Amino acid sequence: MTAYWLAQGVGVIAFLIGITTFFNRDERRFRLQLAVYSATIGVHFFLMGAWPAGMSAELNTVRTLVSMRTRKLWVMTVFIVLTLVLGLAKLQHAMELLPIIGTLASTWRCFAVKD
Repeated sequence: MTAYWLAQGVGVIAFLIGITTFFNRDERRFRLQLAVYSATIGVHFFLMGAWPAGMSAELNTVRTLVSMRTRKLWVMTVFIVLTLVLGLAKLQHAMELLPIIGTLASTWRCFAVKD
């Protein structure tokens, strides 16, 4: 099995986890499954060589778990700065901005929007 097919297999697993995430009505279970999805899709991106997307997904994992414990704005700011610094440092193509933008939006949602 080549690395490409391994990466695609991990991507399919992540896709299935992602779809089933939205079946959860409990906020805590939703966030836990979202963290599992983010970790899995991050592995997929790393295997595909898309480092900014992989970094963004793994940072999403940590951010989602941390946001279950605190909603402090300074913590949100730390994750926004980390996203920008780590994501833009390895940026090679304009398309790689999309997961960074998505990470910024979801970070704001996790910390600033009340459930």
